[in-house]
Amino acid sequence: MTKPLPNNDFRATRYILEPDEFALSNDSPDPSTSDKIDSSTWSGIVDLPDDVAIRTSDHHGTNIRNLYTLWGDWLNSLGKLRNHDELFSCMLDASDCFQCATFELLHGFYRSSISNLRTGLELVMIGTFGNLYPTNINYIEWKNDSYELGYSYCRKKLEKKYENQKIEWMFKDGALLHLTYKELCKYTHSRPNASDAALWSSNGPIYDKDAFAKTYEFFLLVYSVAYLLVKVARPNFSKPKRCKILFKSQSDRLRAFNLLFN
Repeated sequence: MTKPLPNNDFRATRYILEPDEFALSNDSPDPSTSDKIDSSTWSGIVDLPDDVAIRTSDHHGTNIRNLYTLWGDWLNSLGKLRNHDELFSCMLDASDCFQCATFELLHGFYRSSISNLRTGLELVMIGTFGNLYPTNINYIEWKNDSYELGYSYCRKKLEKKYENQKIEWMFKDGALLHLTYKELCKYTHSRPNASDAALWSSNGPIYDKDAFAKTYEFFLLVYSVAYLLVKVARPNFSKPKRCKILFKSQSDRLRAFNLLFN
């Protein structure tokens, strides 16, 4: 049986936005309810994720705040909409992936969260490739939705571009960019040890401390690699102010950061 949170817990109350809160709105009142869901169906859908969200935010408030801050920093790194480069729209779409991944992590959908991180990173890789090869026929066809441009194709093209340069190693098979994406792919394709059930050791969603920690580390890895790619695409890009947590421990990430930003 579920029980309500205490009234003095701000998480106990749900809110909806007023019509004028939306950017595209005529400020007309919301229409009256036309087909309200029954309580049993509602509970069956939201009770477990709600439980996980409360437990997660009880014990990982700082981690969740860090991810929210990283997402905000990412939005601030997009650049200007006017006269934007090829990377801009990919970074914008990636921001949606990162936002969704944070929401999924909070609610215990760990595998899905990691999968969204993979999609976001692939978008940044493609955008980086687009900045450096804007007239590439495959890239142009991808923008026209007529070609499946992928992470590996772009990575290998960039490896050739930076051959015999200091950052070439990043793009090689078995190096940082390759291994990061390879690991993320396990969760997109639900490999035996990377399925929902494997992360929960149960059906779910449920709160699992180890699964949360694993997913959180993936966030830090993906944000760090994404920023490295942004720097490759935009040589004048300045490091975000609050990026220290991304590069303080992993030697390859720190090595790449020092080469690109210092």
